[in-house]
Amino acid sequence: MGAYLRDRILTPEQAAELLGMTVGWIYSASRRNRIPKTRVGGKLRFFEQDLLEYARIRRNWPRHLGADPRTIGGEQ
Repeated sequence: MGAYLRDRILTPEQAAELLGMTVGWIYSASRRNRIPKTRVGGKLRFFEQDLLEYARIRRNWPRHLGADPRTIGGEQ
């Protein structure tokens, strides 16, 4: 059984609370493909484990390496 079958699916409001960001930031970051997202019934949703991994990588990314992981796969 895949990890996603056990993963909580979050609304933008829940994702904002989890990451300590505003809901506006969540929408903006998802539009720019800076955070992992999905759609369920046409509504924007987030897998909790994806967001936790995003936060872990962002928190531990060494600044001297240059590219910020928030911009990987998205606009700069």
